[in-house]
Amino acid sequence: MLIVAEAFGALAVILNFIGYRQNNVDRYLLISAFALAALSAHFFMLDAMAAVLARYSRVCEILLRLNTVATAYCFYLSGLM
Repeated sequence: MLIVAEAFGALAVILNFIGYRQNNVDRYLLISAFALAALSAHFFMLDAMAAVLARYSRVCEILLRLNTVATAYCFYLSGLM
């Protein structure tokens, strides 16, 4: 997924480079619109991946706390603590 997001970013840079060299304003606006759409897709995908990682991190944190409490309780029951 990261490769696709980075490809959209590279496409935006390339389209912007091509757009700046247009002699016609209408062609410049059209190519710049596609570049902006590619840039929007790039940042949307990066933000979506960051949200997934943040959620995964929170779930891991909760599971770690539950595991720590369960382990401490098992030691307590066995008399080792």
